[in-house]
Amino acid sequence: MYDFSYINMKSISYIFDPDFSSKESDVFNVSNARSYASEVRFPRHILSGKWDGRSRVYNLRKDLSMAVGLAASLNAEAPLGTVVRDFLDAAIAHGMTDTDYSRLYERFDEIVAAIGDGDKSC
Repeated sequence: MYDFSYINMKSISYIFDPDFSSKESDVFNVSNARSYASEVRFPRHILSGKWDGRSRVYNLRKDLSMAVGLAASLNAEAPLGTVVRDFLDAAIAHGMTDTDYSRLYERFDEIVAAIGDGDKSC
């Protein structure tokens, strides 16, 4: 299936280090990377510890599936989109359908382990 062995919560936990994240947000917000997510969502709803990014895992999966489907209809490859969609399928199988997508970080290792075992149904 997919090799997620190089990704785990420790490898992305630096994102949630307040010192790193505030510097990262500053860089994003004065560059082309600036977005609603970098200016509002990330600082107010994730870095704050509220973990309420205000969108369900279901919605993220739906939108991503539409993008992957469009790519397929255009005979374009979307390998990263497919991998992330499979990750979201596993999260939904873990009962996270109506969970705020920001909470995926908390269960990342568990979901990746299920994918690695070939068990999306958990």
